[in-house]
Amino acid sequence: MKRIKLKNTFLCNLIVWFPVYLPVFLFFTLFSLKPIAFFICMLVGVFAIVYFMKMNFIIFMVDLVTTKYKNWKKDRLWYVLDGNLSVQDIENDILSRAKKHGRFCDVNSCTETDVQLLAVQYKRYNPLTVFYSSYERTALIYKTDHLSDEVYNTIKNDAEQIVGQLKIYSKPSVFLTKKEREAPICKGIAVIILAACADFMVLQSVRKLPKYENTAIVPCVVELNTKKCYFDGFNDGVIKKTAKDFAIDVIRKIVFNNRLPVKDNPHFDLSRKPAVDPETPLFDFVKSLTTSATQKKELDEQTARSMRKNDVVEKDGSLYISSNGKVTVFPYFEEPETKSMEILIDVVWYYPKRRRISAAETANIKTRLRRHFANRIENFRFSDEEL
Repeated sequence: MKRIKLKNTFLCNLIVWFPVYLPVFLFFTLFSLKPIAFFICMLVGVFAIVYFMKMNFIIFMVDLVTTKYKNWKKDRLWYVLDGNLSVQDIENDILSRAKKHGRFCDVNSCTETDVQLLAVQYKRYNPLTVFYSSYERTALIYKTDHLSDEVYNTIKNDAEQIVGQLKIYSKPSVFLTKKEREAPICKGIAVIILAACADFMVLQSVRKLPKYENTAIVPCVVELNTKKCYFDGFNDGVIKKTAKDFAIDVIRKIVFNNRLPVKDNPHFDLSRKPAVDPETPLFDFVKSLTTSATQKKELDEQTARSMRKNDVVEKDGSLYISSNGKVTVFPYFEEPETKSMEILIDVVWYYPKRRRISAAETANIKTRLRRHFANRIENFRFSDEEL
């Protein structure tokens, strides 16, 4: 177990998830011995349910850490294109793949004469989850000789206007349920800029993107003279794919034909390296999580016992909310720069005993939290409202 480290992402996930899927594995392997298979699978199934209930936090954290590490390993400060291809070949290949992406859209562009809008390709499809009513993946291809800061800003402004024009294509499917139709549309827009050369400040800017919600405009600069490509390729999504992740998928498909050239490319973004050391053995990581969970439980109980009626207490990234002698705990993430906050809503009271929180009580808690943070928070994101 000591030899299996967090950097061995596949093995780590296999080990923590294996007991959960063991009943299914046994059912198919022992299918010919029906009476015995049924009895064994029932016993193992009970074990799997108990295991998942007890270890769901550990499973989630291992999955979170390994996913972030995998995403980081795929990201580079820049990517080097195939040196055997000529500049014209690179441009032709990108345009050829772009034209196979969805359908062409006739839009009004406001760019100046030294910037060409070569293509706007749009693709929409229905999701298999209830996070969004539909997914939209759009590719905008621009071309310019010299990508200065001024030209870059012109292209960004033009892309934002074009996104507004594409609203006419946004129509959720008639086969969705009412709740799914009311969900937001996830829009991933890849702005691919073919430039003979680009200013250094612009190449740095493409990796300094804001935090997106349901619409993400991700620029990608292909510097043809050096045959290098610059874009923010770090996937944000862990539990679900984000709009930025869909835009990154479009860039990978059109620019790299779904094959990122990461081999022999040591240019990692060390500022984004996961905080947890990937060399940490899986056993040590699980042991530390178990210890932390025990300490957190003791802290929660101690805080809950000391709270007065209708108190809201902030402590170590958690919100403790009291209501009529009951206390629940919500993790939260605050962004002071944007005056926004994301609150992870749970569905149970934690003190004095676990019981389900009703919809009316949840609505009341949200109102109290908005009132509590009214002076410093303007934008709230509650996790249950994303569904």
